[in-house]
Amino acid sequence: YGRENTSPDLIQYHPEQTVVFLMAVGRLRTLCERLQSLANYPSTVPVAIVENAGRPFQRTIVGSIENIADIAEAAK
Repeated sequence: YGRENTSPDLIQYHPEQTVVFLMAVGRLRTLCERLQSLANYPSTVPVAIVENAGRPFQRTIVGSIENIADIAEAAK
């Protein structure tokens, strides 16, 4: 689902770590599904999307790994 249908290496879930994916909004739903099914992320893991970080018109959208794709879609 990345360039040429590649996938990033998925880091297994650990409750004390933070994982960052850059430029991933276009494949957000697939990424979240894969994190849950292949890397054991619970559906309740908090997720934030930051658009235009550090700019006056920065926008932040929050949810869980289970619903962030729907929230982001609705916020378009």
